[in-house]
Amino acid sequence: MNILFVSNEYPPETGFGGIGTYTQCMAEALADRGHNVHVICRSASGVPARKKCSNVTIHRISPGTYPLPQGKAFYPFRMLCYRYIPDSLIRLAWANEVYKTFMQLSESDCRFDIVEFPECNGEGFYITRNNVSGTIVRLHTPWELARKLDRIVSRPLDRIVSAFIEKHSAKHARGICSPTHSLANKLSKEWKLKNIRVYPNPITVHSFENTDGTGIIYTGRIEHRKGVHTLINAYGSLCNEINDAPQLRLIGRPYGVLPDGFDYGVLIENQINSHNLRERVAWVKGTDATGVKQHLAASSIAVFPSIWENFPYTCLEAMASGLAVIASRCGGYKEIIEDEKNGLLFEPGNAEDLRKKLQILCNNDHIRQKLGTQARNRISELCNPDNICTEAEKLYRHTAESTINEQR
Repeated sequence: MNILFVSNEYPPETGFGGIGTYTQCMAEALADRGHNVHVICRSASGVPARKKCSNVTIHRISPGTYPLPQGKAFYPFRMLCYRYIPDSLIRLAWANEVYKTFMQLSESDCRFDIVEFPECNGEGFYITRNNVSGTIVRLHTPWELARKLDRIVSRPLDRIVSAFIEKHSAKHARGICSPTHSLANKLSKEWKLKNIRVYPNPITVHSFENTDGTGIIYTGRIEHRKGVHTLINAYGSLCNEINDAPQLRLIGRPYGVLPDGFDYGVLIENQINSHNLRERVAWVKGTDATGVKQHLAASSIAVFPSIWENFPYTCLEAMASGLAVIASRCGGYKEIIEDEKNGLLFEPGNAEDLRKKLQILCNNDHIRQKLGTQARNRISELCNPDNICTEAEKLYRHTAESTINEQR
């Protein structure tokens, strides 16, 4: 099949999130199975480029600017748009560039059987608006949901427009898939989506070194919805209980401003200071994929204290590295981790519950090692790329065949 993925993020140039990681894993796995796979993604430099990597043709394009009506008569309208929907304009500009590139590729290279895009930020808005055939939307986490969890203040009209383009692109796709039942159930109710296929995100376990390290680690953006503040409180209490508690590593960039105008990264810095943890917490504010793997291999316990989460690669990578994982009992974590079998779950936002789970692992090498071994086995089975590609191909074939039947 001729398959096109759309993803603003795509490693290594713009590999800053789970959507990019998913897209790369799926694109390369499908290419290995003989499919002709293309990806439209953003150029960090703004300069368009095309190259082939791991049998995947990558088209990096400019993020674009939204073509608002020009001329003096439309000046007031443009100013209103810039003032009230600036974020929506950025999203629409990218979606517009994606559609233009899709049309150019369709006319010059090949006719795509399948076009898959994320619902987040409405990247497929113009593709679905123009009734392109063979469209698949992959549910990751809508921006509006992430914004609420991160407590990010946004202009009211911006929120309305952004939510509309996300919902529109999902409802008008020919096929829908999600990595978790949790998000599928949530959006089937809120957006009235039907026939959502559920299969996990893929990961190649053997590309991760099995840990032989020590210490506690958190990987991912330092943002409110990830619950890092809960981790710092729990770790501070743990250090009061255990004098030689292992070091905590935070691997990730700070992100987000709270409703009171306070930067979330500054909040975490203040928490670290208030618990007298400056010598115990090592914060690496950003690294590449190789650096993350090295930090995981040097650790033994990973903590993911999110308020809510879909199917995060940070957790998959830690489990693939053989770490004993503690995660909040919410969203997709409950579908990844079997409590006390291949990881531990705690109540979201409950720092005392998290402290107890950390103390169990710090005090018992046998339990920690057993959970780490079972975690790696779990991810090897659950997220096997070949099995996931088989499920995706079923959806792709069904969607492509349905489109052909509609056109007859």
